[in-house]
Amino acid sequence: SSQPSGKNRMISTILLWCCILRAGANNVSCAEPASFLQVRSPGAACIPRITIVEAKFIQDGVEVLPLGGNYVIKAQPYYPPTKVVRANAKSMVAGVARMQYRPSDGRKVVPVVRLSSFFEGAMPEEGVFDPHWQSGLEATLAAFADEGVYVLLDIHQDALATTNGGEGLPWWMTAKMQETAGSVPNCSDCASNDSYITTP
Repeated sequence: SSQPSGKNRMISTILLWCCILRAGANNVSCAEPASFLQVRSPGAACIPRITIVEAKFIQDGVEVLPLGGNYVIKAQPYYPPTKVVRANAKSMVAGVARMQYRPSDGRKVVPVVRLSSFFEGAMPEEGVFDPHWQSGLEATLAAFADEGVYVLLDIHQDALATTNGGEGLPWWMTAKMQETAGSVPNCSDCASNDSYITTP
């Protein structure tokens, strides 16, 4: 079969890993043929999918409690070396095993991270996807999966972008928004307040 393009591969990676915890899905065996929503990042281990059923997190038919924290680097290279991610993941799993907290209702605790994904890292220049950023994302996802840590992929931003003193969207995109503030390009029927940004 032909290999997907870099752009399609990146989009697939983000969509597929967003669906590790997704509502309405059926449990999927790792041995079953992969469909669009069952593909994993290259090299990633297969860990049981968690689904949401009637507002409960279910893993292999048993209710679980995802517990963890943020994993966010707000500047290049956006993702640390794989050996660092793997060491962090091992520490998270060990922490869950030795912690004193246990849910009173008997639910099993599973480790989870909220992993940042910055559009400014994915597309630093208009129309150009960064393969190094993509490789870092895929390696990070694979390392967490290998150690049994679930990932919630967070398309992250703070104050929208660097043009506003934060991070998230690429500089070129928000600079263009500011250049067209108070107007909607190529839309003769749009009012000035239809603009996404009305003041720079």
